[in-house]
Amino acid sequence: MDYSTLVQVSGLKGVADIASGQEHTVAVKDDGTVWTWGKAGYTPARIKGLSGVVAIAGSLALKADGTVWAWTSSSTPEQIKGLSGVAAIAAGENHYVALKEGGTVWTWGHNLFGKLGDNTTRARTIPGQVAGLSGVVAVAVTYSATLAIKDNGTVWAWGQWSWE
Repeated sequence: MDYSTLVQVSGLKGVADIASGQEHTVAVKDDGTVWTWGKAGYTPARIKGLSGVVAIAGSLALKADGTVWAWTSSSTPEQIKGLSGVAAIAAGENHYVALKEGGTVWTWGHNLFGKLGDNTTRARTIPGQVAGLSGVVAVAVTYSATLAIKDNGTVWAWGQWSWE
């Protein structure tokens, strides 16, 4: 559906966070439930099996207990193994980033342009720590790069970007 004027998304109130994926939008409500809509349907539908969520990014959810969960449009959410104590998440074009409470960064997914920061271009389904990077307070992603802000205010990037 295309709208040239503002339209409220029906059936959705009490939203605390919102994110978008390639062809879908995801919202987390104040009560920690997750709702999605987009290519599969225009009316928000609850993602069953997800609660206690405090942040979302694409099809990733961060729970209050520091665990990260993922799902596809037709799957039940599953916990990302090997990740705990996570403070923030980011999702790019088929690659994912978790910032742990201690300031370390963990990545997984497609590795086009080396955006996982592991000195390779091989995809990885299991999260791995970005070596040599600590003291991180925020992360962000683009289609082809990953970025981190350290506690000293410096910005670090890996992958491919056009500002060089």
